[in-house]
Amino acid sequence: MIRSIKKLVLPLSILVILGFVLFMVNQISGVYLMVRANNELAANVLLLALVTLTLGLICWPFILYAKLPKPLTLPQSEEELKKYQLKILRRLKTNKILKQAGAIPVTTESIDESLKVLDKEASKAIHETATAVFLTTSVSQNGKLDALTILATQSRMVWKVAHIYYQRPTLREIAYLYANVAGASFLASEIEDLDISQQIEPVISSFLKSSAGRSIPVIGPTAHIVLDSLLEGSTNAFLTLRVGHLAKRYCGCNEVATRSSLRKEAFQGATKELRTIIIASSGRIIGGLAKATRKAGADTIRSGWEGIKTAGSKVADGISEAGKKANPFKKKDQESLSE
Repeated sequence: MIRSIKKLVLPLSILVILGFVLFMVNQISGVYLMVRANNELAANVLLLALVTLTLGLICWPFILYAKLPKPLTLPQSEEELKKYQLKILRRLKTNKILKQAGAIPVTTESIDESLKVLDKEASKAIHETATAVFLTTSVSQNGKLDALTILATQSRMVWKVAHIYYQRPTLREIAYLYANVAGASFLASEIEDLDISQQIEPVISSFLKSSAGRSIPVIGPTAHIVLDSLLEGSTNAFLTLRVGHLAKRYCGCNEVATRSSLRKEAFQGATKELRTIIIASSGRIIGGLAKATRKAGADTIRSGWEGIKTAGSKVADGISEAGKKANPFKKKDQESLSE
């Protein structure tokens, strides 16, 4: 999916940039030729001013980005950890969530207690997002549309998590966070870390424990639809939880850590939370599908009964007409009346 998006976005970006450049050249040349018809010197001065202004406006965002402070990177040693904690301490002292909770850290030793408050807020946002992804993708069953929806939802979730910890993250910090979370989430060499059995087990157990699940036959098209829906939703919810936990660990890290250790912690946290989401939400999916199935079955029976009644009445009318035509007494009665 990521490769397909890159293949699509790259040529479109080049096309947009090329079109913008051609548009600017066309407009500047038009103004230059119009002024040159009256005064060539004024036209040259105006051309130089317009070119300088255009290049300045184009380069200004990149200059501002380069002047932004560097993002907080993960500490790789104990010395880096001390410097990292001092920066975190200054940042947490201005955090509005901590001010409202009365958990502003005073020393580096109290950073962990403050981060627990922010972790709770971030976990709430991650849980709500993963639950919404589970419910929507279980019902939708539209692969391409779901992929775009999940990408947008996960990006928004990472944005929320960043604002919980950083309040007003800079562009560099957002870019650093997105790059690291995306790289850790979609790294091909880490796919073997995924244990599919840990995802399927809570799906099956919640399905069998549900009262709605027991009312659906285990063998049959309805059961297959329900299981496919739950598997689809649980997989997407797991990926969303993994992305959310990665973002939370990057933003709330207060120890010497590596990317591989953060990936493993995010995987374990997502696996544990996935069971809770499935057990809490699968009943709604199963109940809705069961209700729709019962309604569809009742409608089918009702329409079938109406069809039988209609066909029966038509047959009865046909027999009555045939009987009238073949009735000899009716023919004699008509002849006696004519005489």
